[in-house]
Amino acid sequence: MRLRQLLAWTVVPCALVALTAGAFLAQAVGDERARAADLAQGALAGDALEDATAWVYAKTTALMTLDAFAERPVELQIYETGATAMRTSMDRSLLLTNLDNTDASGATALRRLEATGVRDVAIAAVLTPLDRDVRDALGAGRTGLIDPTPHVDAIAVVQQRQKTSSAEATLASDELLDLAAGPPYWRGRTFLVAVLALVSLALLGGLIGAWRLSTGAARLRRAVEDESADAATHRARSDRLHAVLGTARRIAAGRDVATVQQTLVHETRGLLHDAGVALYLRTAAGLTPAAQDGAAMVGVGANEGIVGRCIESAATERAVLARDPAIPTIVDACALLVAPLVAEGQVFGALVAVRPGAVLFDDNDETVLQMLALVAANALRSAERYDSTVALTLHDPLTGLANRRRLDADLQALTAGAGAIDRVAFLMVDIDHFKQFNDEYGHPVGDELLRRVARAITAAVRAVDVVYRYGGEEFSVLLPDATVEEAQIVAERVRSTVAAAPVPAGGGVTVSVGLAASDRTGSGFDLLAAADAALYDAKHAGRNRVARAATGAR
Repeated sequence: MRLRQLLAWTVVPCALVALTAGAFLAQAVGDERARAADLAQGALAGDALEDATAWVYAKTTALMTLDAFAERPVELQIYETGATAMRTSMDRSLLLTNLDNTDASGATALRRLEATGVRDVAIAAVLTPLDRDVRDALGAGRTGLIDPTPHVDAIAVVQQRQKTSSAEATLASDELLDLAAGPPYWRGRTFLVAVLALVSLALLGGLIGAWRLSTGAARLRRAVEDESADAATHRARSDRLHAVLGTARRIAAGRDVATVQQTLVHETRGLLHDAGVALYLRTAAGLTPAAQDGAAMVGVGANEGIVGRCIESAATERAVLARDPAIPTIVDACALLVAPLVAEGQVFGALVAVRPGAVLFDDNDETVLQMLALVAANALRSAERYDSTVALTLHDPLTGLANRRRLDADLQALTAGAGAIDRVAFLMVDIDHFKQFNDEYGHPVGDELLRRVARAITAAVRAVDVVYRYGGEEFSVLLPDATVEEAQIVAERVRSTVAAAPVPAGGGVTVSVGLAASDRTGSGFDLLAAADAALYDAKHAGRNRVARAATGAR
């Protein structure tokens, strides 16, 4: 009897308490798991919406770079600056490649968004891949094919969603982290002690429940950390892409070759974590480093080493080498990354990144170098055309000598301002009886005489002197840091060299020379005027002679 009473007062109540506690625990665990699942789903939906928003903007900008919209609503005009910068730094083939990549990435972002349960017609209309016929028409150069209305609607939708989803996603993430990091109240010590004191049968169930909850919390924490890592990676890639685009704009903004080369190696080094960078160009002597920043590379033969292989195959090379002819100072090993420079269907150089150690450059580094090499190739070709145009404006097309425009600039530089030097001499040279020669033999023979006199004067002056065609049959020579005695020697050598030079029609030709030299007083115009006056004296004294100005001009 006592045994049955004991059982009735102990085992049965304990069993009832155990059942009640088990039911409570099961309900609490279920509620927590449901809440965690809801929060995780909300966080994933927010991240997917953010990704879809970025690709809506990117696809709109990519289409604007190709003038694909039938009209430009005011809502899309804020993307014109980015589209203009991309059109400036990329050719049409690269813009089409960018559109294809954006189109594919946008479709992926749409699928990810719809997988979270978020479905929006406006966003889907933009991120759905372009019709193949439309894409081919854009590739053929057609414009104005696409109605901008869906893009305007989609941008309005994502902007409105961003206003509400950003705060909700932050609160959900914080609550999710708190839920994963902090145990619920029912796992507190007091509650567990009370349950253990009342029923020994609840102990096993409590331990099992605690173990399962801890395992689930760890999995949940890892999922949150993975999502955070993915978001950080996405932000890092986005930041690097913006940095590459900014660098591309700065490279393309260079006008002359020297500026483009220095900007290219300097900016590339910063993007590749301070790796040394060198720009190689194909020349008659082989492959020559035209510009370097943080690298100590030397010229190599046309097919030598990793640089030669890259240019020969027109493919990017990546390796860790213990020796290479381009880097004679390798101690142990170094990593190299080489991208070809291709323009107008020809490989004319390579962009090289190098750093010590045996760790390869990664895929992101390779992508960055390839993009910069593509931009640099076009920028260098444009700069070469610019330099050629400038050179044409400063040289005489008949003789190849510097012209009057170049003379005015050089005189100003040497006689005025911070670049002025202490001594300058100047010669004015005039071919004697040239008009008579020209009238007798004709202008083609006269032109040939001008070329031969130009070559004779150039051969007679010093290496530092500059010969100009002043105009007609007149030439001039600028002699930096020359005394009047030194200038007299050069002038006599010019006169005698021309007199000894062969003449196209036979016989000989002579020149008269006016000489002026000065210190730092006066101007370049005064120096030129003094030499011209001395030339006038030489003509009137009988020609074929050198006359010296009475006083200096500066």
